[in-house]
Amino acid sequence: MAFPGYQIERAVPDELTIRLAGVLDEATLLACERDTRMQLKLAKSGSLHLLWDLQQVTGYSIEARAVLARLQAFLTDKAGRTVYVASRPEPRSLALWAVHMAGALQARVAQELEPARAWLRGGGGPDTGVRPLASVRPPAALEPVEKAAS
Repeated sequence: MAFPGYQIERAVPDELTIRLAGVLDEATLLACERDTRMQLKLAKSGSLHLLWDLQQVTGYSIEARAVLARLQAFLTDKAGRTVYVASRPEPRSLALWAVHMAGALQARVAQELEPARAWLRGGGGPDTGVRPLASVRPPAALEPVEKAAS
């Protein structure tokens, strides 16, 4: 199904789906951000499962990318689970960048919609194809110079 720009769907109270399509520009993402924030201003922290459907994204501007990262940062607090559906390089790179810039390190990526939905709802295991977008490693322990020299 083709649609211009974005769609926001909330079929069940705890699940939000944001579909993006086409070449994304700043105006499109600003409208999406405004509409999303209006719908979720009263949502409690961690109360949502968020699915970003980027399957129909064909490109994006630098300005759109910045707005998406800001929206993801807002949604990181609202969402207990976040998954991006992106099977091609352009939308996948957009997802990686937004997650990195927003610090949404719990986010995942999937190539298909159904495994992504199953993971959001608490199902799925290592064979679902839902993978972490980012990981955090604890910083390496540094020893004082004096101790290392002895």
